[in-house]
Amino acid sequence: RVQSLCIATNIGVNRAILSKIIKEIKAKSAIQIVLRPHPGQDLEKMSKELCVDYSNPDSEDLNALFQRIGCVVSYGSNILLDSAYVGVMSLSFDMYFASTEIVNRHAKILNRFVDDGVCKEVFSVDDILNALDHNLELIQEQRRAVQSYISTTHNPFQEIAREIALL
Repeated sequence: RVQSLCIATNIGVNRAILSKIIKEIKAKSAIQIVLRPHPGQDLEKMSKELCVDYSNPDSEDLNALFQRIGCVVSYGSNILLDSAYVGVMSLSFDMYFASTEIVNRHAKILNRFVDDGVCKEVFSVDDILNALDHNLELIQEQRRAVQSYISTTHNPFQEIAREIALL
């Protein structure tokens, strides 16, 4: 069973929803939580208030982070691809709930990771905890999917750039 997970945020995260998710995970399990904000966000105060570890993206690279966690929970972020590539379980969980139009477009494009099997979509804290119980099987499936995904020519970031250019 996975002993620690990282909740990696992206621009536009709903802090109230994020706080609720962290509190619910802590109430239902003994899993260690690491909060990692998107570069430019400052959630260190929130992490202290919620008594969870903090990963500063400006000083801790992804390799160091992946060595101390077994799962990444994020939404519409390439960290889901990065984690699956190195064998860390990746779960897609909407922590935004229709915040801004650009975040929603970005997330829909990157959520192709779910469609391609790179990460598993979850809809509740119970889904997250259940996935952690089946981590080995899920990680093996995700590793195969990420290899296939990387071998294709599809680049979701080109689509994001086109979307932004149209705004």
